[in-house]
Amino acid sequence: PIRLTNSMMRIVVVLLLGIPCRSFVPQRLGVQHRRFHGNVPLQPRDTKTLYSPQNHCSSEVCDDFIETSSDTQEQSALAQRLQGGAKPTVWSEFGALAASLGDSVVNLGQGFPDFAPPDFVRVAAYTAISKDCHQYTRPAGHPPLVNLLAERYSSHLGRTIDPMAEVAVTVGCSQALYVSMQCLVKPGDEVVLFEPFFDLYLGQISMAGGSPRFVPLKPAPPSSSSAWDLDIDALEAAIGPKTCALVLNSPHNPTGKVFTPDEMKAIAAVVRKWPRIVVVSDEVYKYTVHGGGDVDDTANGGESGDIEKSGVKSSSASETAAGHHHFASLPGMFDRTLTLSSAGKTFAVTGWQVGWIIGPARLLTDVQTVLPFLQFCASTPMQQALVEVLSQADEPYGGFDNYYLWLSAIYKRKAALLSRALEAANLPILKSEGGYFLTVDVSAVDVPQRYLDEESPAIEAVTRDWAFCRWLALEHGVLAIPVAPFFSLESRSKVGSYVRFAFCKTDATLERAAERLRKLAPQSADAAAAESIMPLGSNSQGNQRDTDQPTLRVSASAAAPAASSTTP
Repeated sequence: PIRLTNSMMRIVVVLLLGIPCRSFVPQRLGVQHRRFHGNVPLQPRDTKTLYSPQNHCSSEVCDDFIETSSDTQEQSALAQRLQGGAKPTVWSEFGALAASLGDSVVNLGQGFPDFAPPDFVRVAAYTAISKDCHQYTRPAGHPPLVNLLAERYSSHLGRTIDPMAEVAVTVGCSQALYVSMQCLVKPGDEVVLFEPFFDLYLGQISMAGGSPRFVPLKPAPPSSSSAWDLDIDALEAAIGPKTCALVLNSPHNPTGKVFTPDEMKAIAAVVRKWPRIVVVSDEVYKYTVHGGGDVDDTANGGESGDIEKSGVKSSSASETAAGHHHFASLPGMFDRTLTLSSAGKTFAVTGWQVGWIIGPARLLTDVQTVLPFLQFCASTPMQQALVEVLSQADEPYGGFDNYYLWLSAIYKRKAALLSRALEAANLPILKSEGGYFLTVDVSAVDVPQRYLDEESPAIEAVTRDWAFCRWLALEHGVLAIPVAPFFSLESRSKVGSYVRFAFCKTDATLERAAERLRKLAPQSADAAAAESIMPLGSNSQGNQRDTDQPTLRVSASAAAPAASSTTP
């Protein structure tokens, strides 16, 4: 008798059913059928070669990836948890683009400082490494650090925090978010997100077996200090019996919105109606509140040293961050809140990866139980260094009462520097109050069609803001991040086209970016009228430049989000 091997059986099935004879491994990973070129997985839909906007040449493509199977039994457990597969993200996509362009691009994309941390931070790291603290420490947090965090948050929240029962140290705030979702979310539960939202939340909710419910922020009136307001009616409508958690991110990424005390009180009033809901308060940008809406230039100086104090409120950082409001400090909300933060954004040490969670013992018990299963402990020397860093940061620095006030002033000035360059490029800026990003509206930019026709496995359909960011990086050497991935699929077609620029960069980096951005706008008042109706790639004599530039038409109404174009 003939014995059929597995390979022979597959061939028989293929011949009988017409199923393509392809490996099932990529199907388990949920990878879409796309063609890739090096580190930049984008190409026209109708060709097997990749047209490169950078050098106007064609290149051979790599092998095909395999189509995603609709049968979840053929997907990996990870792909099933992520509800759509383990596919590239906006960060992997534009990170690869930045790597491929190298020094030719000014990277204002991902939010990490490109300057060294202050001297006192580096000295603390040197000192910690020289001490005998190189072995495992307590999984829920190095005792000296949790004691200090408990002391500080007791002041922040107006209550006594138990360092051993109500504090947990994590490997950055990303792990704090992951652990929180694993402890709060059961399969079938729902988590409320205000949109736009930091896209990391989606994967972490899915990994826990939950589903997101979206509450769009609504456009604020011109008199508001923010471009966005809380829609309390939409929040009420989104909550139901399946709701287990609500993520509150203030200062907000990507918009820079700082939720007001009244907005937080309104959220608390809704939460009180639903005893099961826990608020996950993501506060990694708490020390970067830099203005009351409009960005202006009120501080002078560089990355270190004295700068002017104009427009910066004085306060004790031990009590709270100037301009920031802790949701857990509201009446009855400590027992309903996990407060998350980290050191990376505040001290320009995103690679240290030390974060923390503050909350009631009934919630922290599960968090502390889970942590050793993920990673036995955060880096011991980095935790030890942070003890000294947090202590030193409360001391006078750079002519200010403490480091945190100096940091706020620095970011206020850097925001102003980038703001002027974006305004010179005729890119309307949405009001920003905190964080270190500025968001602009590119709805009025005529992006070259071939960028709009591209495809990417990192987004279901290329949007105008995505195409704009590709064009800006490849043809003008400035990398930014499209905001479409920060919206739900249902909302992307109903909102404007927004792009996020990071200003947590050296002055030299921002100046390089500013020089390139200014070239997007007419070079003189005399040429403005003519260039408003011809491609910006043309000079005053009508000669076309080498770069393929779009026509940039910005109406007065585009300077702020309109109700008809910014909410579902």
